Amino acid sequence: MSPLVITLLVVGGLVVLALVALVVLVSRAARAARGRLAAVLRGEPILRMAGGANYSGKESDKVRLRGNGILALSPTRLIFVMWAPKVTLELPLSHVTAARAEAAFQGRVAPTLVVTFRNRAEAVETCGWAVGDAEGWAARVEAARLIPPRPAEA
Repeated sequence: MSPLVITLLVVGGLVVLALVALVVLVSRAARAARGRLAAVLRGEPILRMAGGANYSGKESDKVRLRGNGILALSPTRLIFVMWAPKVTLELPLSHVTAARAEAAFQGRVAPTLVVTFRNRAEAVETCGWAVGDAEGWAARVEAARLIPPRPAEA
């Protein structure tokens, strides 16, 4: 065998090993995020969930937190559990003023769920998640925010 073929085989093998390691790491991070989501929900039902949502950050942030994770809609809140770093964002639907789908947000060109909300200081902010079916997500968030949750049954 020529040195070129040997080199290509070694490099190809290393690339395959690196890809396998990456898949394992992402799978572990996603599994851990699902566990953190379950802990945050504490049995609250999930109306909609996207396992590979990509958070684009808030427009008002000077340094934007971005990353992949699980986006879940419950009857009372929108929850995003990031794979890494281990960050959980909770947005009460009572603070949401609008949800819409956009083709691009914060410099990313992808179907994006864009949510406008009032923060703790009552200032209006906007954030977004690139998700498949952003229009369906926006419609579901709008419906959930306009329908008050039913009281828990005793």
